[in-house]
Amino acid sequence: MAVISAGPQSAGIPSPKRGPIGRLLGDERWLACLLLLPTLVLLGLFIAYPFVKRVLLAVTDAKVGIPGQFVGMQNFEAL
Repeated sequence: MAVISAGPQSAGIPSPKRGPIGRLLGDERWLACLLLLPTLVLLGLFIAYPFVKRVLLAVTDAKVGIPGQFVGMQNFEAL
């Protein structure tokens, strides 16, 4: 006597038809990237951009309303 296991396809249960978007969102790697994208944009907008802007401001002789010239580490030597 042989035992035959019946999978969902042979049991008469049709597989759901997914379009290209369904396949893309069904793949966990793409779904993870898609869900992390807003977080990365917000982190870049509120943390990375101000950090880079402050570093650039620290190495210039800028005043309020007046664009500055690059002075390098002179600001830190003056402290």
